[in-house]
Amino acid sequence: MEAAARPEFVLIVDDDEANRTLLRDPLEAHGYEVTEAENGFEALKRVASQPPDIILLDLMMPGMDGFEVCRRLQAEKGSKEIPVIFLSSLDETGEKVKALMLGGVDYITKPFRYEEVEARIRIHLQLCRQKRSLQQSYERLRELEVLRDGLTHMIVHDLNSPVAAIIMALELAQPELPPENAELARLVQLAQESAARIKDRTRHLLDINRLEAGQMPLNKSECELSKVTRKVLEMLSISAQERRLSITAPEPVTVHCDVEVIRRVMENLIGNAIKFTPANGEIRISIGSEED
Repeated sequence: MEAAARPEFVLIVDDDEANRTLLRDPLEAHGYEVTEAENGFEALKRVASQPPDIILLDLMMPGMDGFEVCRRLQAEKGSKEIPVIFLSSLDETGEKVKALMLGGVDYITKPFRYEEVEARIRIHLQLCRQKRSLQQSYERLRELEVLRDGLTHMIVHDLNSPVAAIIMALELAQPELPPENAELARLVQLAQESAARIKDRTRHLLDINRLEAGQMPLNKSECELSKVTRKVLEMLSISAQERRLSITAPEPVTVHCDVEVIRRVMENLIGNAIKFTPANGEIRISIGSEED
């Protein structure tokens, strides 16, 4: 059985006892838990000992006015998120703007009607609950991202050793293949390329994590794109089977980039083209440059 939700806690700060009573009695009748402070110093002590859910703060008080109380509340980590509604007989725009700029969420002019005060309390408490819920969801999402990153690194680490063993075994086996068995040689080469692609995919997982974290290292150098593309075509030619691959590069295009990253991008693009091109289809790659 779920525990009953506790009443929401309202702190009324006003040097006029009649004003405090005018607010306290109907709020308690509506189920709120209410505490009072007759000046700013007392209000800060009450907030430090038992933080309320919302504060109704009189602007004009002797000793420490509402502006200073709000400023001090905003300066403390434990109280800066508590919504503050100012109550004042001043109806000047400058005072309202100053109150809101200091961190107040609302401003109600005296003499006030209780229905208006209660409605604004209810709205700001609801907004505060939604904000806390969003923050909790964000923190949970961050936890899941950390868990995902850890799982990704574990998968990559666990895959690296067996894939490296497969590549090495195939390299050792290749010289021992009977020369007359061309089909077997083709299958071994295909297995080598597939193992190399698995190795690349595991690197892609790490790259994605680094990109999302803004930690992707780039080793830039001069790169002639047609040379990189031709190497990719050679590697993928067996998986292309009956599909025709062609490259058009009227003139060399040299760029300053991370060659390995660009190569993997091209592998993905051309690999997808091979995957989705029907048999006997043609895949054309053209390389050129524009003014910018």
